[in-house]
Amino acid sequence: MTRIVPSRVLGTLVPSPTVRSPKMRCNLGTHMKTTIEIADDVLVRAKRQAQREGKTLREVVEEALRQRLAQSSARVPFRLKKHTFRGEGLLRHDADWESIRDTIYRLG
Repeated sequence: MTRIVPSRVLGTLVPSPTVRSPKMRCNLGTHMKTTIEIADDVLVRAKRQAQREGKTLREVVEEALRQRLAQSSARVPFRLKKHTFRGEGLLRHDADWESIRDTIYRLG
């Protein structure tokens, strides 16, 4: 049998040996197989949820991953607020940094 796999060089589908079902040939154009390690307790919970919902494990994992990715992309990036302080600024233009630092520690 022939399996269709993504070609990294051309970005197209090319035949490759050993396919088990015609369904796989269709899905490899839009899906990629990978191996990940999942904690045992998480895997058991995901399998139970899949069974309760009448879904495959793949569907449950993919749905959870999509939800997590949507949450992280929906967050507003952190922005530092502008703050101004009352005062007249640095009055002594002839002061060196050492004397400015000493004044800060004395006043603070």
